[in-house]
Amino acid sequence: GASAAAAVKAVELLLDLNVSDSILVRAAGRGEAAAAGSPHYDNVAASLLGGLTIVSFDKDGQLYVSRIEVDAWFALFVPKIEIGSSKTKLMREILPRQVSLDIAARNWGRLAMLITAAVRGDLRLMGHMMMQDEIVEPIRSRYIPCYDTVVEAALEAGALGVTISGAGPALIALASSREDATRIAEAMTKSCKCCEIEDVKIAQTAGPATKVKW
Repeated sequence: GASAAAAVKAVELLLDLNVSDSILVRAAGRGEAAAAGSPHYDNVAASLLGGLTIVSFDKDGQLYVSRIEVDAWFALFVPKIEIGSSKTKLMREILPRQVSLDIAARNWGRLAMLITAAVRGDLRLMGHMMMQDEIVEPIRSRYIPCYDTVVEAALEAGALGVTISGAGPALIALASSREDATRIAEAMTKSCKCCEIEDVKIAQTAGPATKVKW
């Protein structure tokens, strides 16, 4: 998703197209489909626009993109695992094709609450809702080394919430300050004993748009 977003934004700037965010997101989604088998517009929208992005289609197939400004810090922990070049495709294939209406309804409600918390700037509620997924997280977490241990360490260090970033194996912990994010990242690193660590870093919410360095 990030690679497709970068390519689309570069072409837009080089050709001075000045198109809407929705068109950019749709084009980047098609690029991701070529690489991973199917478009996931939420992935490319986040890479293009920054912040918390929401993507949806109406009944006629029209794509809508919304961006919410969120002032937050994150600790990112990436364990080193060997999945191959088609990691994203694999992580999508393991997901269930059907879920019960009860579970779907609960997840939709939690998503609505998470978005409401983001709009209000309520990071504590946002972090709590990050950890309430019943569909994707329980399955993908099985493929992440030290998942339970690292999540527990992050929460004990003050993380407001922890979840899988994208398709994994990266874990992302929500924090309200740089200091908290740094402490959480250190705790996540120390807790991992079962595998090598590929990367650990802290980051603030991305700015309002993709940036290109000439």
